[in-house]
Amino acid sequence: MRLLLHPGWSKTGTSALQTYFATFYDRYLKEGVLYPKAGRFIDNAHHGLALAAAPRAGLDFSSPLDQVLNEILAEVSSSGAQTVVISSELSPNYFEIPAFDRLFDAFDEIGVIFTLRPQSEILVSLYKQLLKDASLDFNSSILDLFLENIRWLDFETSISQWKNAAVLHRPKLDVVLYSADALIKEFASVAQLPVFEFQQRPNTSPSDLATAALAKTFDFRNSVERLGIREQFVAHVMENAKGVGIEGFPLTRDERAFIDRVFDRSNMRIAREYLGREVLFEGTARDHDHAIMNDATFQAFARLLVQSFDAGGQP
Repeated sequence: MRLLLHPGWSKTGTSALQTYFATFYDRYLKEGVLYPKAGRFIDNAHHGLALAAAPRAGLDFSSPLDQVLNEILAEVSSSGAQTVVISSELSPNYFEIPAFDRLFDAFDEIGVIFTLRPQSEILVSLYKQLLKDASLDFNSSILDLFLENIRWLDFETSISQWKNAAVLHRPKLDVVLYSADALIKEFASVAQLPVFEFQQRPNTSPSDLATAALAKTFDFRNSVERLGIREQFVAHVMENAKGVGIEGFPLTRDERAFIDRVFDRSNMRIAREYLGREVLFEGTARDHDHAIMNDATFQAFARLLVQSFDAGGQP
């Protein structure tokens, strides 16, 4: 039997992959592939397994690790599957946790597949998600967010830690590069799995304009937040702020290039080891390919968004 672990990174199409495998649970099972229902928590990811192994503040999952592992092993045993896929971007390094040895010992072959994306793109996507989430009181700048997560964005360090901790189990490590159109097919190809046609995109980010509106109207939103209707305000902004970019927002071209250059050497080593080439990503610092609104015009537009929301209409 073969176990495939997918530990992320976050913002690299993980939600799409997890939704895909959950959607085709029955079809994959007929092909001898199990995406366990045990260990899932929040959407379609195996966050329950990850949180049982390494609890996180603010994510309430209380089942003990032994119980979750027992449930997964029981499902594996009853399924008759020859390949098991477990996916969670919250995954700690499972190979560092002794309790996981009995899970690993149930398999003849173990693989770990990392999905990667240019660091500047991950940062922008994470920033958009934090602004979009109505349950969070997020008002940091994107550069502050970068500094807070610079170690997490260093792919090489984390992959090396997984590799070093897993030496006794000798897993096969692979990387798959993010693509909005081809990620599922690329992942299935590397994992040597059949692939089914799938169109859903479950985790759409706000447009650049909507992101800018959410960020730059932070000082204008006090009355909205006091009324407890932040979620409706987010939906209003996303609906009425489409198709136009903000010059230099959320990162200028030079800022994107700088962030990606920070990781050039470590990314090059990953490219050499796992892809047999010199460059991991190409063309990471991109100009806007749509209309640009200057900041002065945008400030007026942002205020109109708040006014139109209060009036229940459109700007």
